[in-house]
Amino acid sequence: MSSGSDEHREAAEEILREVTERTFRYTAGGPFGEAVERAREQARWGRTETAWRTLLAAIPRWAPLGPDHLAPVGLLADPFLGPLITPDRGRELLATPRGPEAVEHSGEADEAREAEPADGLVWLADPPPNNSRPESYRFVLVEEAGPAELPARLGGQDAVLDAPVTYWELNRRRFGGRVSSTYEDCAVVTVGHAGDSRWSFALDLFAQGHIASRFVSPAVAASLGAAPRGAALPDGTAPSGARAVVVWCVPERGLFHLSVAERGIERYAFTVDGPEVRRSGGPIPPGLDPDTLFTAPAAPGEGALDRTGERRALTAIAAEFGVSLPRFAITEGRLHTFTTRSWTRPPGPDETYLVVTLGG
Repeated sequence: MSSGSDEHREAAEEILREVTERTFRYTAGGPFGEAVERAREQARWGRTETAWRTLLAAIPRWAPLGPDHLAPVGLLADPFLGPLITPDRGRELLATPRGPEAVEHSGEADEAREAEPADGLVWLADPPPNNSRPESYRFVLVEEAGPAELPARLGGQDAVLDAPVTYWELNRRRFGGRVSSTYEDCAVVTVGHAGDSRWSFALDLFAQGHIASRFVSPAVAASLGAAPRGAALPDGTAPSGARAVVVWCVPERGLFHLSVAERGIERYAFTVDGPEVRRSGGPIPPGLDPDTLFTAPAAPGEGALDRTGERRALTAIAAEFGVSLPRFAITEGRLHTFTTRSWTRPPGPDETYLVVTLGG
């Protein structure tokens, strides 16, 4: 008995350690366990709504360990699947029939195959979750590339995906000891699918740099396939070169940048900086014309910070390219990150830069 008790205690301590370190993986047998694995991969790459539907469709096939085991509560401790189960979804899960009778009446599992619900891009102009001042943000959208390919396109030579983190963990990292320099401007970005399975995103919700004369859009580099064609990627997609879209917004400055490249060539770009509009490349599609998006009268009640043009631009970009950033996955879920190459070129001989050490 003592030996058995020790084994149970050690097993419980190991599970507690994994939960604390956020490395715990909920597992189950049979068809439900297979659905859990699929849902984890879906949530890992930002498809949280699809992951929830996958779990819910498989619940009738969950097998309890005993008569007192009423629900798969271990899902709550899984770092990818736990965030999916909101209070409302928890009640829905508990209300879903499960067990042999439920399986008999439900037939074969009907795994949801609908497209991931589109949140669009305009939610980026909403107040942040902590209701603090509006944050600068920037993101890269890449067509025909999986999230796992983005470090090779946008990161340094040895860039790899880091362990998944939450929005709040990423936010806290900004205030740790670090060195900040205007010599370069590297971003820590989260990655995932951008709605349509053909597009992936790299998003920096806490952009610290500012668009300046040394800014170099990563759109051209992102539009080139960096991995060998046919190479296997962790998220199951094949690498290739196609279109890339870059957006950088600094709400407090009234600054908004868009650049679009295709297979290594910049197609068009504009930067709205207050009343000034700078353009480059070829003709801008009518739906993305900054003169239309940013010069119409502001909507009433916007307050001191007018984000009307920003909202119009985000809505137009989402419509033009059929893209979306998954709000729940980004703000409530857990996504992989990596550090990009600098968004600025090195300073020239007559240009100065500043280095600041924080937390030292």
